Amino acid sequence: MGRYYSPTGRCEIWDTPPAGYKTEEEWAALHPPPPPPPPEPTPEEIAAQAAAEKQARFAAIDAASVRPLRAIAAGTATEYDREKLAALEAEAAELRKS
Repeated sequence: MGRYYSPTGRCEIWDTPPAGYKTEEEWAALHPPPPPPPPEPTPEEIAAQAAAEKQARFAAIDAASVRPLRAIAAGTATEYDREKLAALEAEAAELRKS
């Protein structure tokens, strides 16, 4: 008597398996175990990722500051421009502290 797997994956014992049943070896070849999970990031990788995210945010703040600064330089700034620039600078100051 041997162990065979049904098409639904149920392990059964048969002298002669019904049609469509697979041996343990055939079943294992058709259904390999899942790959192992990726390794956890190291502290250095976590720190590098945080630094990259911080630099990306600084770049975004710089890009967002261009329009209000241009308006101030041209003398056409509105209160919105001044508030936007102040908010961006406050965010950048917070990022510098961390």
